[in-house]
Amino acid sequence: MAVDYIILSAQRTGSSWLMDLLNNVEGGECHGELFLPEPVETKPVAGCSDYDRYIERKRQHCSGVRPFSVFSYLNGLYRRNGIVGFRLMYSQLKKYPEILIYLTAKRLKIVHLVRENLLDLVISRKVAEKSGRSHDTAEGEKTKDTRVHLDPAETLARVRDLEKNVRFMDRFLATVRLPSTRITYEELVNGPASFRRLLEFLSLDTGAGLPESRLVKRQRKPHNESIENYAEIEKALTASGYERFL
Repeated sequence: MAVDYIILSAQRTGSSWLMDLLNNVEGGECHGELFLPEPVETKPVAGCSDYDRYIERKRQHCSGVRPFSVFSYLNGLYRRNGIVGFRLMYSQLKKYPEILIYLTAKRLKIVHLVRENLLDLVISRKVAEKSGRSHDTAEGEKTKDTRVHLDPAETLARVRDLEKNVRFMDRFLATVRLPSTRITYEELVNGPASFRRLLEFLSLDTGAGLPESRLVKRQRKPHNESIENYAEIEKALTASGYERFL
């Protein structure tokens, strides 16, 4: 039996790319961050974007009274045809804990997307801040300079926080016992077999060729070329036991 799903992740893990791939699989539909804290004027560059975010239409559902408005809003989403999913950040689940009640009641599947190299997340966020764009697309403007300067103390704190959040979510998912799968961005990038296994988990068609995404990779250089003050970051991470991310 087909079961709808969510993609659960931290920011900058490649979830937009995965969402776009899943949205391009026949029989599937994947939406972006429907629980962003404020309306966004620009149209999303990836995934399905024809279902308004909760913040934009919550008054239409139980007069905006939580948790009932969240339940009604999600019911509207999952009444759509096909196998439907959306992207949910850790921080959004914390802000809307009633989503967990809904997931449990509906037995929705959870795709826990993580990134093995947490330093890449820090760099990705800095590149987005520097360029003023979250992503590059195949047909759009490309980020020419992806070199960034990182504050050692801030980077170390961010890596520790990311590691703590991923570990907490792993334990949390093991406790709630919902149907879930953990997959890394690196696995998906390095081979189609991982993506096909994910499609099987989601009961989506695996017979056709793998879909393509509009998004293009920005971080192509090794860390010692993409971080302007690499020696400082190398020293800070090595001293703290995070040299595996360099």
